[in-house]
Amino acid sequence: MAGSQQFHREIVEIAVRQCFPWMAGTAAAIIDCRPVHDPRGRELRMHTGLHPALFDNIIGNPHFPAILNRMKDFLSEHMAAGGERPVTLCFVCNKGRHRSVACARVASEIAVRYDYFQLGIIGHGGGLTSPGTCGGCDRCMWWTRQWAVRNKALERALDIWQGSAGARC
Repeated sequence: MAGSQQFHREIVEIAVRQCFPWMAGTAAAIIDCRPVHDPRGRELRMHTGLHPALFDNIIGNPHFPAILNRMKDFLSEHMAAGGERPVTLCFVCNKGRHRSVACARVASEIAVRYDYFQLGIIGHGGGLTSPGTCGGCDRCMWWTRQWAVRNKALERALDIWQGSAGARC
């Protein structure tokens, strides 16, 4: 099983690098969000990972801290090596609608929150524009309007970030 998982990761990495050739000049980490299974059932499938119920469930998933650990370990290693090149964090899942969207949002919020990151371009290959999504309904766009809900969910993610394994950046 471990061999097939490694092979699958390598295939995903090759595909991502082919789709985004600009990553060649950056220190890039492809972070697999698939261990965090899509929460809930069919009623939320058409929404994005920014929907409050989906976002909250993804952050609360027992596999979510491992994703932050992977990100933190990569960034720590990059900084220890001199941190010269720009960094690309690429979050992947099956369809790019739920898990990777939520994890990328957390990563961008961490980048904004801490001084040791300088946030550059944020791009996403899926999410609001993915076929089969709501296209950014009011519930999914809560991110920019419902600060109390947003901050409560983010505080949980930041607590995980601050307490997760790996050296501080």
